[in-house]
Amino acid sequence: MCKNRFEISLISYLVLPENPIILENSSMPTIKDIIIKKPTDQETQTAKDWPIWEGQVSTFDWDYTQTETCLLIEGKVTVTDRPAGEDSITFGAGDMVILPVDLKCIWTIHETVKK
Repeated sequence: MCKNRFEISLISYLVLPENPIILENSSMPTIKDIIIKKPTDQETQTAKDWPIWEGQVSTFDWDYTQTETCLLIEGKVTVTDRPAGEDSITFGAGDMVILPVDLKCIWTIHETVKK
């Protein structure tokens, strides 16, 4: 019987308060996990079959629910971690960019983008 009381007592320590403070998971990706590279000829050829997205000069929040690979055809973008941090990364026309799943960021489009 003492063993059961101990287990119940131990479980009571695991109950979360009504409004718990959730610390951000340190394994969440950041802009440091973004890959920017010059595409190979094969990658450029493959990208020609991808749908094209265009964006005007603007700033907006974006959450990646899957890994995205894109090839910028035109424009210039800066991506900043969200919540807003000091770190940012800029890429533009001719860059192949791989953005990781679960990345939460702020996109700032400096020049109209076509990707």
